[in-house]
Amino acid sequence: LASCDLVLCSFETLRDEVRKTGDASLLATPLGALGFYRIVLDEAQLVSQSSSIAAVMCSSLARRHAWVVTATPVNRDVAELHGLLAFLGVHPLADKHACDHLLLEPLRRREPEARARLVALLKGLML
Repeated sequence: LASCDLVLCSFETLRDEVRKTGDASLLATPLGALGFYRIVLDEAQLVSQSSSIAAVMCSSLARRHAWVVTATPVNRDVAELHGLLAFLGVHPLADKHACDHLLLEPLRRREPEARARLVALLKGLML
């Protein structure tokens, strides 16, 4: 794997690796031993809950850059953005408490500048 320019891997493969090792961080797997220049996460809505097994697995992979691809970034609540922000490493919003305090709570309270802050954030992240 280390000599490959491109590695394609499914969530199912990652899940199988976790089952083999019992470590959701994937650090004890061949993929976990590698460092990647870029990870492109398709179907990124699977990491919308930052504590989900898929999110923990993907976040444990060492990388310099991260991209997420999804057609459904928010299904039920804007809080689902936190998992994407955490995987992307958008600081300080990758931290759950900071994301709640700076973004999600002002949105829930319908503070006037909260929506503009969200729009500015998404414009900076989306293609």
